[in-house]
Formats: sequence, structure tokens, C-alpha cells
Amino acid sequence: MFADAYQKGCQFTRPVITIWNRVDGECRSGVGSFVVVNSDGWFVSAFHIVKAFGDLSRATSATEDHRAKLASINTRAGMTATQRKTARARLGTLSGDAPAGWVARWMRDDVQIKDVQFLEKADLLLGRLDPFDPAWITEYPRFKDPASPMRPGTSLCRIGYPFNHVQATCNPATKEFTLQQAQVPVFPIEGILTRDVLVQQRPGVPYRDMFLETSSPGLKGQSGGPILDVHGVVWGIQSNTQNLPLGFDPSVPVENGDEPSKRKEFQFLNVGWAVHPETIAGFLKEKGIRFEMAS
Repeated sequence: MFADAYQKGCQFTRPVITIWNRVDGECRSGVGSFVVVNSDGWFVSAFHIVKAFGDLSRATSATEDHRAKLASINTRAGMTATQRKTARARLGTLSGDAPAGWVARWMRDDVQIKDVQFLEKADLLLGRLDPFDPAWITEYPRFKDPASPMRPGTSLCRIGYPFNHVQATCNPATKEFTLQQAQVPVFPIEGILTRDVLVQQRPGVPYRDMFLETSSPGLKGQSGGPILDVHGVVWGIQSNTQNLPLGFDPSVPVENGDEPSKRKEFQFLNVGWAVHPETIAGFLKEKGIRFEMAS
């Protein structure tokens, strides 16, 4: 059903790969998604992806600050061995998993993001790739017209980059990161439209901040990626997964030595929330970004 939509979506969906090295020397990575909107290099994604960049920056700065203070203690003139030991104890030690450096890769190593704007409560990110060559994208998306019917029960397909463990290396001396693989496979998952979720209506703004909900959850790595109908039209940008309690909690056996016992297992339905096309179209129009809407 979604084979053609999948092929279309793969033309304008790309991964954003975050790489960071830790104090213990281990190099880690994470993958998200974004959708290139037009030939000027504008894209949309999930705001929480770049919000995490801020967390990494602050944590990296804290690591650098700690190391600078430790170096000062170790080299400061006039301190006795006992004073240095006391100062180091007061400073404390860095956790092995503390980040020591990081980088984000948008399509290519030489591409940066510019003109970043966002709707935080709607988790919508807008930005521009620089430099950008229109030849990198062979087909640009068409977005769902929010004024046309959006019927619950409509089958939709979410694509992105889950189940990818990108291998990367870091040179601590030069702070250079290198990816060990060139491509990241795209993974689709099907669900149906269940309902709209209103986040807020801002005074004087002609569109609402909304999510659409699907019966299947978004997977890690699909954040910022598109939700498509069977024609490849973008109905939403994946944001997060919600856990809806089902209201029952069966007892399950627990191994406990010679005295078996039971515990209650709370049941949930995991559903996906994506930025609604009303919010996407409204924000793009507000910022004067050229995009195509499906008829």
C-alpha cells in the first residue's frame, strides 16, 4: 500500500546524526530525521532535536570548565601537596559518561543550519541548510491541505531512521569526528489517524498549534521525519510517543527464590504524535517559506 509513498518520502527525508565523545573515551551517536521543503534548502523537523544540542553544549562546557579548574589546581604555584589534594577533592571528579565534545551532521560534513526558527510547544523546527545544492534532492514534498478532510481511520505511514547504530570515531587531540558508514537505512511503520490534539491557540495567530495522533508509536530515529498518506503527501512531522493507560493491570508471576510471587503489570497503548499540517502550513506561510500543498 505504501510502497510508492515510501519511495517518494525517501527523496526528501534525510538523517541528522549527532556524534559525541565521552570523558571515558567512548564515542556515541544518535539519529533523527528532517524533511527538505524546497530547492532553497529550507527544512522542517522536530524542535527537540536541536534543543538536545543545547544540552550537549552546556554539558560539554561544564566538562571543559572542570578540566580547566583541575589543570589550574595541578599547576598553581605556592600550593602544598595537601592543599592540592584538598582542592581536587572539593572539585570532584568527572563522570565517565560526561560529554567532552560533539558535532551534528546535516546531510554532509560541510553543511550547517541557518535561520533557525521554531514553535517549542508544537515541537516544530524550521531552518535552512547552508550550503545547499538543489541537485541533492530529486523530489520535494507536498503537504496536506488542512482545509481538506482529515478523516480518522485514514491509513498513514511514518518513515525515519530507527534501529540504526551509526559507528563513529573521535580524535580527542583534534576534536575531529568521523562516520564509519555513509548511508543510514530508512524504516517505515504503518498506523491510522486517530484524532487531532490541540496544544494552544495563540491570540492573533491565524493557525493553531496542534498534533495529529496515529495508532502506532513513533520510533527513536523517526523524530522529525514525515508521516505520509498512500500518495506520498506529508500529513505531519513526527514529534513524540504518548503512552495512554488502558485502565487494567493484570498480575504476572515473578521469580523470587523459593517463594514465587506476583506483581501488577500496568498496560499502555503507545501512540504517535506528529506536528499537524495546519501548524506546519501556517508556520511556513508566516515565515514566507515557499512550499507545495497538495490539491
